[in-house]
Amino acid sequence: MEAALYWYAIIFAALLVLSGIGKTALKLAGKYEVTPKPVQIEELVSISILLISIFALYGYVRNVLVFSALFWQIYFFLLIAHGIGAFWLPKLVWLKNEVSLNKFIVINLVGFIVSIPFYYIMFRYAFSFAQ
Repeated sequence: MEAALYWYAIIFAALLVLSGIGKTALKLAGKYEVTPKPVQIEELVSISILLISIFALYGYVRNVLVFSALFWQIYFFLLIAHGIGAFWLPKLVWLKNEVSLNKFIVINLVGFIVSIPFYYIMFRYAFSFAQ
């Protein structure tokens, strides 16, 4: 299980970086403008929050504490609140209007399943270094 989580952390961190680069490139190329402004703002905030987790994923893979345990514990609860709150943020409301209900459910279900190990890793990282 540890080896699977190790590789998951590396792959997920790479996907976060690629997502950030991709969204930035689309924005700079002007191809992101078809997305409503509230969704663009939400994605900017979301990717900023998620990019911070790259430091935790690095720390998890290397088994070192980056920043402080308290920082990661607060950050973990911020991630949980962000994940729960995402159901009411503009992106999902917009997406619900753009795709069929079946596609919407599948997209969210796949995203949820893919994210479970991420939240598990973040939890373990945040609380494994607690004094």
